[in-house]
Amino acid sequence: MILNEQEILGIVDEEQIYQCSLINRRFALSFFKEDISPFGNIVIFESKVKLGSMYLKKALIIGGELPNTNMFGGICLQRLYTTLLGSLLSVITGKECFVDESCVFVEGVQASISITNKIKDSVVFHIMFPIDTEVQELSKLSLNEKDMQTFKTNCIESFKHLTKSIFLETQRDNF
Repeated sequence: MILNEQEILGIVDEEQIYQCSLINRRFALSFFKEDISPFGNIVIFESKVKLGSMYLKKALIIGGELPNTNMFGGICLQRLYTTLLGSLLSVITGKECFVDESCVFVEGVQASISITNKIKDSVVFHIMFPIDTEVQELSKLSLNEKDMQTFKTNCIESFKHLTKSIFLETQRDNF
């Protein structure tokens, strides 16, 4: 789900800065209501971000919630998904992308930040791509409006496909 302005207002502070509040709670039910998926849910939005002492003037935030999983499984899926995002970004930009641990690198420069947390029986994660920042160590995500929309849509569809296909694989009888 790509969050609209009203939904974003509900998760940013009075200065319109997102302080990663969704990493500290299960959030899927509040956004998806009766359309919540038992496989996992994802939200995407753009905002200013403050993460500890790091400030991003604008970032693309991808927030995922994986129900009924432990931290090991959540990290595995988050890293696999991050690799998928790197591939999607490479196709859109035509630039070489790779993943090291849980971060995407574009042409050798770190282009994403990832954080993960376990809440009750679920794992929540964020993958953030800086769009505008003064942090020299980070590459900026520079996509035109059409490519940004394509990337967001592909991120959502890829997450849905990945979580559903993993679930289906767990249901097989392996003779």
